[in-house]
Amino acid sequence: NVVQHLQNTDLAALPSLIAHTNPRALDQWSHAQKLLLGEGRTRGMGSGGDPDLGRQAAEDTRLAIAQFCKDADLIFVVTGLGGGTGSGAAPVIARIAREANCLVLCLATLPFDFEGSRRREQARAGMRDLRLASDAVICLPNQRMTAIFDQNTPVRDAFKLANNLLAQGVRGIWQMLTRPGLVNVDFAYLYSVVRGKNAES
Repeated sequence: NVVQHLQNTDLAALPSLIAHTNPRALDQWSHAQKLLLGEGRTRGMGSGGDPDLGRQAAEDTRLAIAQFCKDADLIFVVTGLGGGTGSGAAPVIARIAREANCLVLCLATLPFDFEGSRRREQARAGMRDLRLASDAVICLPNQRMTAIFDQNTPVRDAFKLANNLLAQGVRGIWQMLTRPGLVNVDFAYLYSVVRGKNAES
């Protein structure tokens, strides 16, 4: 959803990859490169909300992920945590990107309370793995956005706002690196500041 939003901005030309364990989730998008994770393992039926299966599916597709990361300096991993693909596969993707010597910045959402305790616990575990696998993580707890909603806000609109905020995060960091401003930050400086900091903590 975030990648689709970015297709309507000045970042549309950036290489992007939508990875999922469920082919139906990929079918709805047409503007980005798509990768079905672990097709032989999941038999095209998704991860069933199981992070272990999501993790194995990403490992099965390691070569294709590494190929996408080849020659890149910076990789954004954008994911929603709580389900099988986000909590299981996203940390694997981040680790593969780091092994390709990319600087890996992750933007992740945590579930709304109404999504249940199982997704909440899986999201916490996924966040822990994501922090270990990447250079920096920006976290957006969806539940905090309820402060700006009224009780009649449709669930679809709540998720849409979360996706828009993640897209703005990607766009903001990219503009910081590529456009002149009051304080200029180049990639080399960002790399020196965040590279490996999560692994040290």
